[in-house]
Amino acid sequence: MVLEAVTLHIRSGQSGEFEAAFNKAQPIIASMEGYVSHDLQRCVEVKDQYLLLVRWRTIEDHTVGFRAHPDFAEWKRLLHRNRPRVLFRGRSRRSAVPPGPVIMIFLPSL
Repeated sequence: MVLEAVTLHIRSGQSGEFEAAFNKAQPIIASMEGYVSHDLQRCVEVKDQYLLLVRWRTIEDHTVGFRAHPDFAEWKRLLHRNRPRVLFRGRSRRSAVPPGPVIMIFLPSL
């Protein structure tokens, strides 16, 4: 299993609009092959910032299946105002948790 971590910086005062768009977008990602779960968390320290965590069965389910799917265009239209920067991360071997890749996507401010 892989974890995709997306930091979203929303334009000031547009959190309500973003949350409405995310509610429309949720069924898209949840219908993808290899999707396991997701969680959207609002930052309590930084206004208009969110963390989206998506669990995928494999990294290819995200990079190939989701991103190549025709419905990805609608997901992107709803949520991405700019092209995201994707970083792939793995856990440290010293971690008590079994190693596994983590996908980190940082989106510029919307």
